[in-house]
Amino acid sequence: MDDIQLGEGEVLVVDDDRANRELLREILESNGHTVLMAHTGESALHISKSTKPDAILLDVMMPGMSGFEVCKILRSEPEFVVTPILLLTALGSREARLQGIREGANDFLTKPIDPTETALRVRNAVRQKQLYELSESRFRELQQLETSRTELMHMIVHDLRTPLTSVRGYVQLLRQTAEKKLTRQEGKFLDRALRGSSQMMELLSSLLDISQMESDIFVLNLSSTSVDVILGEVIDALGPLEENHVLVKTDPLLDLSVTCDSELIRRVLINLGENALKHLGLKGGLVRFSAREEDNGICFRVEDDGPGIPAEALETIFDKFKKVDTTLRDSCGLGLTFCKMTVEAHGGTIGVESHLGAGSVFQFWLPQA
Repeated sequence: MDDIQLGEGEVLVVDDDRANRELLREILESNGHTVLMAHTGESALHISKSTKPDAILLDVMMPGMSGFEVCKILRSEPEFVVTPILLLTALGSREARLQGIREGANDFLTKPIDPTETALRVRNAVRQKQLYELSESRFRELQQLETSRTELMHMIVHDLRTPLTSVRGYVQLLRQTAEKKLTRQEGKFLDRALRGSSQMMELLSSLLDISQMESDIFVLNLSSTSVDVILGEVIDALGPLEENHVLVKTDPLLDLSVTCDSELIRRVLINLGENALKHLGLKGGLVRFSAREEDNGICFRVEDDGPGIPAEALETIFDKFKKVDTTLRDSCGLGLTFCKMTVEAHGGTIGVESHLGAGSVFQFWLPQA
């Protein structure tokens, strides 16, 4: 899209008095403006709609349709919502000015006309309109760029998922068929390859899901699901990550259920669990999953006794691509952003409490219905 160049602009002068029209034209043309003229409210509406001027100088007291009426009609049209309208009036009363404001006028010029004041007010009004149009043009360009970026990202993600699925499948097949021939170390290498491919698949899925949530086109697959079942699946999924005496435990739960997209909530809990396990590092530790009824919903908690999160990072930890430094590890990516957007898509809330050296607690609440 071509850039909009700021210039002197086109101004429509509306006045039933010919002498006033000529005076205003002389003032405005001497300051570089292109001037259009109308002598009635009806002709002003016709010229405005056909030319879309950068500003309109509109006399209030005219036979037939008054300037107030013209202003009200123009403001009701979408294309004139931001067009500056300056009312020309000999009326000095407060009520007249309030009526002009009610009808949508931006400014007032008092008769008899002051040439310097008129030139300055019109120049500022024209510049205001042009800057708005420039901003609008830039915004449309950004929207087009964002659409192109999203389409490119979707294409890349879809193209990556197919070969990644193939790689993951063949590694699984190799792990199963050659299990008895592999040394313990070789088996461990394959397990790490499977884990890495699973993490890459989760990242690609999160990219797509976040993009769809941001575009308001994401659809939740809601059903009533047992909280015990969800947590059991999470524990099973995280089991292979237990190394160096890292423990994953869950408190005994009552027969709780929640209406949610169970696959997405399972991924949220896995993301939070993986995040906790990675931050425990080589020293090991405890990660505890729990859930309870709270405020007509279910509150899930993921607690760890790791190094904690710096206080300055807590307010932005859920931001996209945000990097959080800890004493053990750098963490960045989309996992926590995916968690936040998924929980909010369910009408829930998510938060974190943490202190350096005292572990972290991530918790999110989902409504029952």
